[in-house]
Amino acid sequence: MSQRHSGRVQLLPITISKASRNKAVLVALVSLVVATAGIVSAAAVGTNAGSPHGYVTSIVHKGNITESVTASGTIEPMAQVPLSFGAAGMVSTLNVQPGQRVMAGQVLAELSLSAAKARLLQAENLLLSDQARLALDMAGPTPETLQSDQAAIAVAQNNLAAAQQDLSSTQVSNTAALAQIQTVSNQAEIALEIDQSALLVDQQRFATAQALAAPRLPATTAPVPIQPLAGDYGLAASQSLVSADQSYITADQEVLAAADSLAGTCASQACSSLAQLWTSQDSGAVLRARDAVSRAGSVIEDLQAVSNDENQLLEVKAHNTLELDSADQAVKAAEVKLSNAKSAASTSEQPPAPTLIAADTAAVTAAEHALAAAQQLLAQSQIIAPAGGIVSEINIFVGQQMTLSASTAGDIVLEGNGPFEASALVSENSIGQVKIGQQAAVTPVGHSRSLSGTVNEITPMATLERGVPGFQVSVLINATHRRLFAGISAEVRITTAHRRNVLLVPTSCVHTNGASSYVKLLQDGRSVTTPVKLGLSSGIYTQISSGVREGAAVILANLNNPLPSTASLPKARKALGQAGVPKGPRISPEAKARVKR
Repeated sequence: MSQRHSGRVQLLPITISKASRNKAVLVALVSLVVATAGIVSAAAVGTNAGSPHGYVTSIVHKGNITESVTASGTIEPMAQVPLSFGAAGMVSTLNVQPGQRVMAGQVLAELSLSAAKARLLQAENLLLSDQARLALDMAGPTPETLQSDQAAIAVAQNNLAAAQQDLSSTQVSNTAALAQIQTVSNQAEIALEIDQSALLVDQQRFATAQALAAPRLPATTAPVPIQPLAGDYGLAASQSLVSADQSYITADQEVLAAADSLAGTCASQACSSLAQLWTSQDSGAVLRARDAVSRAGSVIEDLQAVSNDENQLLEVKAHNTLELDSADQAVKAAEVKLSNAKSAASTSEQPPAPTLIAADTAAVTAAEHALAAAQQLLAQSQIIAPAGGIVSEINIFVGQQMTLSASTAGDIVLEGNGPFEASALVSENSIGQVKIGQQAAVTPVGHSRSLSGTVNEITPMATLERGVPGFQVSVLINATHRRLFAGISAEVRITTAHRRNVLLVPTSCVHTNGASSYVKLLQDGRSVTTPVKLGLSSGIYTQISSGVREGAAVILANLNNPLPSTASLPKARKALGQAGVPKGPRISPEAKARVKR
């Protein structure tokens, strides 16, 4: 089976099974209908005499397809070509001046390209990254990947063991530190209890000595403060006791001074004995008072030590809590990393999931679109001469901030050396597919070959022609052609989309029912209805995005169907979409005369 390639689609032979000779009329009718729909060409038709089935089939094949919009128009010379930036930005370079002659492809002016170039570089890198990810996921796990995953698991296990050991060491050291400070605190509390008990005894002795002291002064007649229990000698009580006992000491010292004075003036033994008794008793009271003051100072120091130890104990506990929390978090983080490493290893050992490949493919497609947009932005940041000519106007200056406006005056106006443009009216149904910069083929009347061009202007307001709205589209013909004449008619075919190496079937094979489409496949001699998703359509061929595989046989017609009767002719006419059976090609009178001769 041979294959042919044209500039737009790839045509494969259509297989017609050999039926009985009495169906020749039906074959002719089917061929007429197929030819009328523009589905097959003479080069694409073939027969398979070995097939016992009465079906006309075509093979699903891969090829290139181009979707285009066709319109009729006229060719006119371009006296002046207004050229403008297609993007916003600041004018950084102006390479021409009025009256200067330029060549086709010459860069006339540029916007600041740093942002556009950065966006292009970013889009290129993103596309490369997404393509590499897609290739890697499609290739599946490699020995290097598996080895790397196992190494990651080993590292994560080691990190977890180290974190657990650190947690254990922290717990041991914290326990030891806590025990040490607890011991010190307990010792301080024991010392406090001892000193408090000793203070109670000293205070009772002082009270006894104070009661025997003589002579009695007002300061010594006040009761000596004694707490009922040793534990009641806290910080406030001990400080108050020190102040009170010192006042007693002062009073008793005054008594001692009086006793000494009395002893110096005594003339009798009785007087001397009394003075000595006073001195002895007051000296004992002072001594006991000083012992109580000293013991109260020790109690105060013990209380401060206990307080300091308690604060230090709280600090150690808080520090231990932070250390334990940190070590525990490190263990948990190491456990998570180990789990992730095992999960990654398990995932890499599995074949690539269809959803992953689909996501990677979608990412590559999005990156391709982003790259195309970045390339377009870079191109629109320059004004390039479409053909040779002379600069007649410059309406911009370096440093000017350009915006996207609807002005048609042009940033730079170029007088051409004879370039032409084709102006065509595109219907409102098709204008949405047309974009500035798209490639076009212009075929003037009387020319066998088309001329290449580029869409350079789309009129934003519709024009009514015979009551039907349309939009004026201008196509700049790329080269100068001296044989073109102003006002000559031409067919303009604008390429709106193109796909390479995709599945194609003749458009007549595709059936539509509402929003769904299907084809009929020939399988085991039977017609099987198969839903499909459609892509581009060139009119002759239609792209199949999903639903069938390459090499499948799609049915064009069934030769076993009966010929239409007179009663069914209206239905046949309705199926053909015409008032009657389609007419053949129109033959000129000169051709008829030649046939007769």
